[in-house]
Amino acid sequence: MPDARSLGAVLCEELTSDELDILREDPVEAIPLIDEHVSIKLVEYEPGEGCSVEGFYHETSRSIVVQRAKSARRTRFTAIHEFGHDRARHNREVAGYLASLKTTTRTTEERIADAFAAAVLIPDAALDDVLGGKAPQAHHLVELFHCDDVSGSREACCVRIAQRMRGAGYVVLCEGGNLRFCATVGTSYPIARGASQAGVGLLRRAIEHGSATDPNARLQFPDGRFTAELAGHAVTDDIYTFAILTDSTSPPWGGWIPPRRTEGEAPETFCTDCDEVTEAWKRCEIDGRHRVCSSCGWCECRAPKIKVAEQVCDVCTSPKRVDLFEPGSTICKDCT
Repeated sequence: MPDARSLGAVLCEELTSDELDILREDPVEAIPLIDEHVSIKLVEYEPGEGCSVEGFYHETSRSIVVQRAKSARRTRFTAIHEFGHDRARHNREVAGYLASLKTTTRTTEERIADAFAAAVLIPDAALDDVLGGKAPQAHHLVELFHCDDVSGSREACCVRIAQRMRGAGYVVLCEGGNLRFCATVGTSYPIARGASQAGVGLLRRAIEHGSATDPNARLQFPDGRFTAELAGHAVTDDIYTFAILTDSTSPPWGGWIPPRRTEGEAPETFCTDCDEVTEAWKRCEIDGRHRVCSSCGWCECRAPKIKVAEQVCDVCTSPKRVDLFEPGSTICKDCT
């Protein structure tokens, strides 16, 4: 089964070296030159709008809107990420793989778009030079971001470093006490952007002292629940904090962690109806391998076997079933 990194590489291989160069330098100018059917608009952030979306891709019109960030690198990453959605949906191999998935199609596509943007902005050679054949530690994220051959944002650095990790875990970027970006490794559940990490001691100590390690670190989901305990390493660079958390019994920064005991911890599942990670104590009566969402009773057995027609809402920019729109409307019923 292909992973996000390999599928992101497939999208890169479609482009020539010249196209990759101009995309790396100025994606807003390059994207319409690479594909005349794709348009892109750069907009300024207006305080008070209440919108945390930095960019979105509208499939029907093949249009991209990107909110200009304080950092040019961050703006480039967002633009190329959104372009990755278009490439993914128009590449036969990647689109075919996404269509074959029964669940979590949106999450998988996000990871592919991240991988595509990171691969464009951060060459393998730069990543190899920084790591030097070693497993990633948090300070490697800082070194990679400041490397002369790298034009990728801090978010892109997180994605690239995550690709070199083994096992399961997280590579995260925080600004103050809030999560700014989360790259998942292995089977870890994603944590939404903006989730408060005020209760995470590893990050708090790194902010206070410049760096920190914790054999029992946990990250916090938006609803207040925490991940399982993981070995963690974090460093602060300017106003940002990078952290790596892994389930490895031999973390790259040293020491040995006994295998985790999971008895008594709530099993979790990603529920496509709730669109979030939920506790799932009960197993499905039809297929005992499946966990049942404790909130709504959904499990994988209830996933549609036939792909449902979707339309992207112009307001929330989320793909919704076509029956959730009034005839001729481009705004879903939830937003009207």
